[in-house]
Amino acid sequence: KPDQGTLDKLSKSGKILGMNYRVFVKIYTSEANGALVIPRTALFKGSNNQWDVFAIENQKAVLKKVTVGILNDESAQIISGLKINDTVIIAPSTSLKSGSKVTIL
Repeated sequence: KPDQGTLDKLSKSGKILGMNYRVFVKIYTSEANGALVIPRTALFKGSNNQWDVFAIENQKAVLKKVTVGILNDESAQIISGLKINDTVIIAPSTSLKSGSKVTIL
């Protein structure tokens, strides 16, 4: 876990929390080691309420149906539909169509 030992460090420092403090927390409910992960913004719901992404192949946008595993506000685990070195369009326009010519910036 990335923040393991943080509570012990806080206790040893003598710092305590009181009333009216604001705290930001991360709650981990699951994790997957070695997962294929893409930005959450690359995903969108396509036909039949299926998760889709646009990948880039031969300078063209290609619509790919994907199976999503663990999902949060920032990232999505891809179980199937993409390969490790596939390039995805991070924030596709709603007007983008499969087969459209694209340029990688």
